Amino acid sequence: MIDAEVERLRRLRGSALQLRAVARALGGKRSLKGDEGLFSLGRCAAWRIARTVTGRLRAHPNFRYQKDAGLGTLLKNSMIGVAASLTATTRRRAMVDYGAQLKAVLRELDNARALTWAVELSDTFGRSQRELRALVAAVELQTQGRSGAVVARGAVREASSVTAGSPFLTI
Repeated sequence: MIDAEVERLRRLRGSALQLRAVARALGGKRSLKGDEGLFSLGRCAAWRIARTVTGRLRAHPNFRYQKDAGLGTLLKNSMIGVAASLTATTRRRAMVDYGAQLKAVLRELDNARALTWAVELSDTFGRSQRELRALVAAVELQTQGRSGAVVARGAVREASSVTAGSPFLTI
């Protein structure tokens, strides 16, 4: 792994942790109680991405590549989550903000997957891409007023069934 790839992976982990904080904050709002499923799916997907990237970085023999997300990053993500929760005054606004966070992580994931050399990491990122794309579609349906939770749950079940048979489950 070279410095550029490590930097890409760290940016991806940061975006995933930020998505997780936003999903946690929005999922805890009383006015969005019907949409907890979408926020929970996003939180879990972001956690899987961050865990995969962290495992990959920790496995590197060079000690300076093994750094975890720092306290400053965690505080920044918490503040962004609180800000998203406070600015989401309507259900539609919350879904728009959440969709923007999902798309940002998806862009970082696309970038990291396109430029990685490791086959097992690319496979794992591919499953995460499918899951996030389904979540983006479900959030867009929710933004338009239609029910998207069923679409997202189906995509997560499909991604989970693919993951269950994968020999690359632990990275």
